[in-house]
Amino acid sequence: MSGPGKGQFCKLANQVTIASTMVGLCEGLIYAHKAGLDLNHFIDAISGGAAGSKSLHLYGNRILSRDFEAGFYNMALALPGLALAQQLYLSLKAHGQGDLGTQALVVALENLNNVSLDQKTKS
Repeated sequence: MSGPGKGQFCKLANQVTIASTMVGLCEGLIYAHKAGLDLNHFIDAISGGAAGSKSLHLYGNRILSRDFEAGFYNMALALPGLALAQQLYLSLKAHGQGDLGTQALVVALENLNNVSLDQKTKS
């Protein structure tokens, strides 16, 4: 991933792909169920073909066993700084500045305080 930010774009594209794959898996299971297929046999049958995927391998049987446990550890933390950062980024978006980088958090704070750290404007 050459270039600034390309790794982040790759991660996001990966998440989009995973979400789409999961929707396809769930729709396939619903269709197979309505068609009267044995869902365990269905998963086994498609695993080796073009529909086979890491998502199918990781989640197919978990779906059938109704295991909806999150795959990450819930640390139950209060992170008010993170919530504040989200609100500030939403403020940037509302001001038409949502395409700026993460360092533009300072612009949101400048907007709130009617100041600018820009050395050219000196406020």
